[in-house]
Amino acid sequence: MGLFDKVEKGLERTVNRAFAKAFRSEVQPVEIAGAIRNAMDDRASVLGPGRTMVPNHYTIELSTTDFGRLDEYSDSITEDLIAAAAEHAETQRYLPGGPIEIVLAEGSDLDTGVFRVRPETSKRGQASGMPPAPVPAPPHRPAAPVHKPAPVRAPAPAAPAAPPAAPAAQAPALAPQPAPDALAAPDLDAGHLNAGHVEPPRSSVTGPTS
Repeated sequence: MGLFDKVEKGLERTVNRAFAKAFRSEVQPVEIAGAIRNAMDDRASVLGPGRTMVPNHYTIELSTTDFGRLDEYSDSITEDLIAAAAEHAETQRYLPGGPIEIVLAEGSDLDTGVFRVRPETSKRGQASGMPPAPVPAPPHRPAAPVHKPAPVRAPAPAAPAAPPAAPAAQAPALAPQPAPDALAAPDLDAGHLNAGHVEPPRSSVTGPTS
């Protein structure tokens, strides 16, 4: 887009804004569609031969009055606006930065009949008013083993101590027995011993003398 075209479109937007303020006309979806096409042309970036990138996400800020009136039909309105934007991109051979998304938002600083378009590039991949694309299920992987700490077991009760052994019965003490060698022969008078012969004891009885 040349410099002259940009200046012309800027003047057009200024006149439309002033016209809306003067007559307080309500915003119509067809006006929003035209503003989106203009924003797409203004933000087109040439990347190479046959490759012109344009924003794909457009936030439409409306006055409190217009937002309250259009929000009730936001689903069908955004679907129509997305279709119109996609058709314009295809006609101009634009490459949107991702799936085209259009969102209606409230701008409390705007007057009735005035709206603002905020274009940007977003790769979130879900257009407003369109059902989200199904996400392929990830490949099944076995669950990682869960490591749990071993349960702490209470120490086993100690075995009761064995009762003290009863004292062994002691045999009564016996009197010391004399050694065999200690048994002495009868005390004999040495005089009675004669070469191993023991004389018989003399009789102490004497008879009467004649």
